[in-house]
Amino acid sequence: MRGGFIVVLFAVAGCVTLPNAKTTALSEKVKLNFTNCGDDLRYQAIHLSIPEDYTIESLRTEYQFCEYRISLANGSILYVTSDIYNGSSLNFDNRHAIGVDSYSNARSKKDTISVGGKQEDQKHWKENIYGDYVFGYINCTDTTQLNKIIYSAKQLPAQ
Repeated sequence: MRGGFIVVLFAVAGCVTLPNAKTTALSEKVKLNFTNCGDDLRYQAIHLSIPEDYTIESLRTEYQFCEYRISLANGSILYVTSDIYNGSSLNFDNRHAIGVDSYSNARSKKDTISVGGKQEDQKHWKENIYGDYVFGYINCTDTTQLNKIIYSAKQLPAQ
């Protein structure tokens, strides 16, 4: 049985540091370019701090949204997409299992939406919409590390 939760937040909450949590140092800085990747994006790029051992894949959807998938050595996959209506196809089954098929385009870009839970294999998944972008992950055994990467994001405004 897949567990899940849905939280609609109207402000981004700060991180909580857990005592004795083992995390990997975030030493690499990557720039994800979102030029021409959707309608009315306020930011053209995102900088993320990630662990050294990773691979990155860039995708463009049929509706011209962009998605970056960052695979970490521990098997987790972090993604950032400009598709604020459907999120990433990586988490479609997880979202569907908790009753979320897509995100309403009637919401404000100032809203923050967060969904997540455990996959059938008991690894964690999460998807957060922050303004113009969706940040998420699958196959996660260390949520502290993945959340730290997401919170490291710096959006660079359109020129």
